[in-house]
Amino acid sequence: MSDPDRKLIRAFGVDDPGNEVAWPSVVLVDTKNRVAYKHITKNYKNRPPFSELKKAIERADR
Repeated sequence: MSDPDRKLIRAFGVDDPGNEVAWPSVVLVDTKNRVAYKHITKNYKNRPPFSELKKAIERADR
């Protein structure tokens, strides 16, 4: 997605203002538009394991 003004990046709390980009992150939004899961890191290689994402998806909308 394109976010040239970084409005969405700021709204999700993943803004890296020093570099004018978003921190590497995974945000899961449920069907009620609530943030059900958020993982933020400074290292793009540090991603949450699939099992953690799967659990977050299963818990969403409960």
